[in-house]
Amino acid sequence: MKSKIVCTIILLVAPFVSAQQKDSAKISTKVDLVSIGEDIPGLSLGKGKKTISALAFRYGKTIRYKGDRVIEISQSSSAKNAQPEEEDHPDALIPLPPQKIPSTEVDQKDNIAKAIEKRRKKNPDLVALAVVPSGSRHITILLSPAANNTYRAYVINDDPTKLPYGKMRVHNFCKHPISMRFNNRKAQIIPSQKGRQESPNASNTLSYFLGYPKNKTWKIQENNILRVTKDEQVQMIIMRSRSSFFVSASGARGGRMQVAVLRRNKSLKKLKPDDPAENDRRPALPEGKES
Repeated sequence: MKSKIVCTIILLVAPFVSAQQKDSAKISTKVDLVSIGEDIPGLSLGKGKKTISALAFRYGKTIRYKGDRVIEISQSSSAKNAQPEEEDHPDALIPLPPQKIPSTEVDQKDNIAKAIEKRRKKNPDLVALAVVPSGSRHITILLSPAANNTYRAYVINDDPTKLPYGKMRVHNFCKHPISMRFNNRKAQIIPSQKGRQESPNASNTLSYFLGYPKNKTWKIQENNILRVTKDEQVQMIIMRSRSSFFVSASGARGGRMQVAVLRRNKSLKKLKPDDPAENDRRPALPEGKES
């Protein structure tokens, strides 16, 4: 029986104090920024000047980052003006009331806000801080709006030693536990803010039943089948969200929980908007010749 793994989501608060002491250490890693709300424009990492957008629940351009282990994420002033208020964003990312959070965690979250405020004296455009896990060659940073035009940063260690290609990692960002039954195996309970890793069957598929607690039992919300190939790293994010990403053309929003799937393929080159179509990639013919 597969043992339950500790989710590799590293909530920024956990290693923050110790990482601050080592923030002068230089690291090199690949970074993907993903918004768990609406698209976030005008972002930059460290001392970089080139801006990118964190797309809602999908990968955009991968950044090659070299710099301090504590990454400063900045946002241009013009982009900040378009940021909605915190309460307009996903329920799953709004902190629990202080009485429901251990005092040490409250203190750590306060430390992050204080650190951002202090660093803003030198960098007024600073909106978030993220800590790179030791030795990680690839990370995903999930961003959620917070107070004072800042963002909470959740770091996922995507180093292949932590999430091998051909595997899927499930993240529960709901405030309650969820029930997941994969490939007709025994159902697994995933606590709030935790996760687990799953392997597909021989056909490279994972069927699942997703449930939530209701009236002292588990109510099944949905069942589906996902394809997970040997060349893919797959992240399954489960949360309660009011993001427009989950609203259909008719304006409907189905289900108590929302599910987003992130896929990273190691063998396919990401196309740029101006890349030629597949049929246009043949060698050019000499002048006067036709294909």
